[in-house]
Amino acid sequence: MTHFDLTRIFSQDYNFTSDHSHPGVPYQFESDPGSEPGRNTMAEVYDLALTDIDEAVSLLSGLDGTEIENYRSGDD
Repeated sequence: MTHFDLTRIFSQDYNFTSDHSHPGVPYQFESDPGSEPGRNTMAEVYDLALTDIDEAVSLLSGLDGTEIENYRSGDD
């Protein structure tokens, strides 16, 4: 979701160009403090973000939210 927010702040609207080829934000797959990545197109950023979301959903399938251990919410 962060990439969607970053594009809203630092890029033109998704429909600024008809093919969404205008600059979006860099989409990095690994951390490298010395790198200076170029900007992906808006189409690339949205495609990559949606792919990440689909992967996250598939990794969560089969879980019902009760498998989390050592988590407690309360004021005790």
